[in-house]
Amino acid sequence: MSLEVMVILTKPTKAADGMDLLHAFGWKEVYAAIFSVAVVVVVVVVVVVVVVVEVVVVVVVVVVVAVVVVVVVVVVVVAAAAAAAVITKAESIMYHYYSCGFFLRRCISFRLEIQRCRSVLPWENSGSFEP
Repeated sequence: MSLEVMVILTKPTKAADGMDLLHAFGWKEVYAAIFSVAVVVVVVVVVVVVVVVEVVVVVVVVVVVAVVVVVVVVVVVVAAAAAAAVITKAESIMYHYYSCGFFLRRCISFRLEIQRCRSVLPWENSGSFEP
């Protein structure tokens, strides 16, 4: 650093000191410093924007994945409940028809037994069931 610049930097600050620094450093150096600061500011802004965008994208992806997982779980639970209801209803119908079939077979068997008994019993033809 030149002696002139050191003297300017150590002087008490006044409005005219800025112009003194410009004359001491030269316009080219001042523009280079401004450009360097501008580049740093732009880089910082770009990095912040990229980080914010990445965070937003990650949050959106996490929310979308969470929603998809919740929807899949709800669909699976509803499908399982519907399947259980259908299976329960089918079992109920099958039990009912099995019970009816069993009862019908018992009725037919009982009727056949009555007919067999009527044909064997002597009082069947008399119209009275008393011996």
